[in-house]
Amino acid sequence: MTKELHLEKRTTFHHKKTIFKKTTMRKLFLFLVFTAASSVLFAQDLKDIQEKIDKKKYDEAKEKVDKAIADPKNAKVADVWYYKGIVYNELAKDSTKANENAAMRQEAYQAFQKYLQLDPKNIRGTLQQNWWFFDLYNENMKAALNQHNNKNYASALQNYKNAFDVHDFILQNKFQYNNQSLPVLDTTYIFYGGSAALEAKDTALAIQYFDKLANAEIGGKDYLFVYQTLVNYYNAKGDKANLDKVVATGKKLYPDNQYWVYYELQDPIYKTDKAKMLAKYEEVLAKNPGNSDMQEDYTLELYNYAYTDEKNANDSAIHNKAKAALIELINSKPSAFNNYLMLQALQYEAGVIYDDVNKIKGTKPEDVKRKTALIAQAKQKDTDAMKYGIAAADLYSKMDKLKSQDTAYYKDVLNRLASYYRSQKQMDKAAQYEAKLKQL
Repeated sequence: MTKELHLEKRTTFHHKKTIFKKTTMRKLFLFLVFTAASSVLFAQDLKDIQEKIDKKKYDEAKEKVDKAIADPKNAKVADVWYYKGIVYNELAKDSTKANENAAMRQEAYQAFQKYLQLDPKNIRGTLQQNWWFFDLYNENMKAALNQHNNKNYASALQNYKNAFDVHDFILQNKFQYNNQSLPVLDTTYIFYGGSAALEAKDTALAIQYFDKLANAEIGGKDYLFVYQTLVNYYNAKGDKANLDKVVATGKKLYPDNQYWVYYELQDPIYKTDKAKMLAKYEEVLAKNPGNSDMQEDYTLELYNYAYTDEKNANDSAIHNKAKAALIELINSKPSAFNNYLMLQALQYEAGVIYDDVNKIKGTKPEDVKRKTALIAQAKQKDTDAMKYGIAAADLYSKMDKLKSQDTAYYKDVLNRLASYYRSQKQMDKAAQYEAKLKQL
């Protein structure tokens, strides 16, 4: 019984085993049949997608490629990702879908990258010299430049970033098209990218782009802005190491540019020692007498030093120096503001003289004579001041739009003129300036 039972079990096991083998072979056969059918079907799908691409029916091709990729069986098929890259890149060129184009190009870029992961030999890409990556770079850059010109800085910046990503990918993979690749540092586009980043308030990214140019010591008049921006940024951050590095490069590339002098004038010592600051200005102006902007800055600093610093209240030498600089500036740049400053300077000096008159308490003939002489000097300064006041009022009246500060200066000029003519009993002229004052 035992033997028979054993045999029965063996027979039963053998029988079951036989049935198991038949079932396995049948399933395997069916699997191979279905796989073969699936491969045929997918090959047909690829052929259909290719046909749509050839006929430039990209919307229809997109439907087919999206459907193909949605099937998990196709997720590891390299060719379908390659086709997706082509289709999405071409659709991104549709000007009627401008809001979608950047995202479509990014999907195309990711699809091509996926293709390369699945086909490290890059068979299709090599046959076409990896043209699609170069096309993606160009399309991203075209979009960036167009949006930059339209002052859509945030979108421009995103497209610059996308273009630079593709650029770096091309270089990393050593891709070439017609035996040419992209420049390692495309200075013009990096400059544009940094400019767009500044406009888009992404200062950190702008500095990152500009640092690339500075580190490569890229020069030329268009790039001075790069170094000025970096100096201002690192100076504000207190980053002395990077600041000194940028300044050294800037001076090397633009040795004659006065920006570096302005930078040097930011030295804290000049905040407390104005005489040294003015001496520095004079040193630079002696070498660059035609620099009108610096001449104007120097004159304003000299004016403030002469007329707002109490220690110079009675220093006629420094007053005369400031007036001479103002007159030179007025002759070369007759602005309302410069004439207003001269009006103030002369009336300030007249006021100082009247203070000296009030200090004379004696009634002796020599005291009276001294008072009379001083009053005459003060009146002459007032008279001279009015010439500049009239010029300032005339120039302010001709300005199309007055800023709030200009309006305040203009009102002060008119008040001074009206007051002066009232003191001279010329009421018609006083009324004339009072009327203008009421119109403001």
